[in-house]
Amino acid sequence: MSKKMKKKIIILLLGFVFSLNACAFKIDENGSLDSISTSVENTVETENPSILTNNGNDGEEYLIPELPKYYTNSWISQRIDQVNINTDIVNGISFAFITDVHLQANQGNSKYLMKYILDKTNVPFCIFGGDVIGAFGSKETLLSEVDNWCEWVEYVGKVYQIRGNHDYTIKTSSEENTGYTESETFTYDHIMNNNESDITGTSDMYYMLDDDIHKIRFIFINGYQNITSGEVPFGVQPLIDQNQHNWIIERIKEVENYHFIIITHSCPNGNIAGGGAGAGLPAIASAINNKSIAKYDNENIDVHIDEDFTNTTNDIICFISGHNHRDDSDIKDGVLYITTTCDATYNNDPLVIRTSGTVSEQAFDVFTIDIENRIIKTVRFGGGSNRTWKY
Repeated sequence: MSKKMKKKIIILLLGFVFSLNACAFKIDENGSLDSISTSVENTVETENPSILTNNGNDGEEYLIPELPKYYTNSWISQRIDQVNINTDIVNGISFAFITDVHLQANQGNSKYLMKYILDKTNVPFCIFGGDVIGAFGSKETLLSEVDNWCEWVEYVGKVYQIRGNHDYTIKTSSEENTGYTESETFTYDHIMNNNESDITGTSDMYYMLDDDIHKIRFIFINGYQNITSGEVPFGVQPLIDQNQHNWIIERIKEVENYHFIIITHSCPNGNIAGGGAGAGLPAIASAINNKSIAKYDNENIDVHIDEDFTNTTNDIICFISGHNHRDDSDIKDGVLYITTTCDATYNNDPLVIRTSGTVSEQAFDVFTIDIENRIIKTVRFGGGSNRTWKY
């Protein structure tokens, strides 16, 4: 065989090998191995977000153009698909839950994700678990963050809020004992005004929201009250007074065969890190689920409960809270308590690594509660994982 002929054969063989490699790579990209593709994509996003310049989808428009490009179409679609799977239930409810945004340490992308979720799925509303303000800064910092949060709420649409321990109070710095605390009236106006048209509540920032079709009632707790206002730092203290306890008991006893979801900023369960400031709430919830008598006495805050729930037909599905900046849960005395980590880019949770410039910079959940099967499922948008509970 001539040298010229050998050279042609070698070139043909090399071309064949290269074409096989190209075909194998193409199969990996467009085949059915979604979990493998997702794993590779998330690694790229975390290690070097700048690699993805077109949402990882050449020729496609971005699903959410306002987001940085490391929020790829596939990352968004996978989570939306899971939300749609979870929400396909006969009897139950879905909602988004976001908490502890602490806007000074927030990358600001959750509002675009949240609006997209409410627009593109059967999730009807968002619940905010409190803490708009960061810990340190000036009066001007506080007022600016309140304005930014009002814009967030207006942009997203249907948002039900509760008060956190930083709403609305700030300290100048960790070294200086100066700061600013807004009035109770100002706080009420900025937390409650967008909710007042479709809730039943009081003038004290606690209220309820009903889904009469599925007999689900949300109870939104106000766990804090001003002890002062004006040029004073951290002028808010934890307190659920006797009037609020009485109101909660009345709202539970006035209906039958209802399922209750209780929203608090700080988890009332002391077994969970940062929890325990719930006054008589655990006693009430436990008595309802165990069909017993709720007893609680605390002379320090002048709260006393002695209420018979032995014949109630209602039940407590769970408490959902924030405050501790951690994903956690616990069942205590027959009641499920759940916490969701902060949306701010803090690394307080040892199990959830948060990095600015990646999809882990934000963190919130879409809850689906399946009443018929007594299952709760969440889809995590951002740092962390999906979770499931039986109750």
